[in-house]
Amino acid sequence: MTLLIDIGNTRLKYVRHTENGFTKSQSINNDEINVEQLALLFSNEIEVIVSSVADNKLLELIEQVAYKHQITIVRAQTQKETNGVICGYDNYQQMGVDRWLAIIGAQCLVPNKYLIVVDAGTATTIDVIDKNKKHLGGWILPGVKTIHDAIIEKTAQVSSTFKPVEAIAFGLNTADNVNQASWAASIGLIEQAIRTLGSNQSLASDKIKLSIEIIFTGGNGAELAKLYRQQSGLQVIGKYQVVDNLVFHGLNTYQKCATK
Repeated sequence: MTLLIDIGNTRLKYVRHTENGFTKSQSINNDEINVEQLALLFSNEIEVIVSSVADNKLLELIEQVAYKHQITIVRAQTQKETNGVICGYDNYQQMGVDRWLAIIGAQCLVPNKYLIVVDAGTATTIDVIDKNKKHLGGWILPGVKTIHDAIIEKTAQVSSTFKPVEAIAFGLNTADNVNQASWAASIGLIEQAIRTLGSNQSLASDKIKLSIEIIFTGGNGAELAKLYRQQSGLQVIGKYQVVDNLVFHGLNTYQKCATK
């Protein structure tokens, strides 16, 4: 049995991978984690694979507890190449490991396609992969709620409550203006990613056969997918799907490569 751990800035999320697939994802607030809790979490594990974008102190604690219990632990890191997927960054070490794991997880789930991976959390990130497993680059935008909250924090007379919207529409009051625009910005980013990929000169010979699949993940991924589907003026190219906890698919792929 393999324990897969993803440490974010505020929460540690984990699943177990068994012969029947992934167990249900669970989480613990980072500031609540202690040695006793980790010892219980690690009981009966064969190995642990962990990714982290948080403070190294928590990662070091996890490594210490794993070592004490004689459990093999693998720390996932961004690589120039994983499972045949090539990172497009000029310096691959600058890419966050969470984004890299989402990329390799998406490519493993949907091989031989042009992929747009939309990870909608605190930031909304876009990453594009071609059908030959090459990462073509991406974008980082403040997340939907981050955009909304920034307007409220930086203006004295504007108030709004962040919430999902049924469809992208023009707001008829200030609160709706702010909320709608926050969602529309990320939908616009996806539209632009489709246009940019479709107009890439290096893909000209593939234009007729160009097949794009969009994979949504992250806390607001499902809501963005719904809005993408509902946009009457937006040409829906190829297929799209929502994959909860895409990073765990990436961790599982990474673990298989690490143990070869």
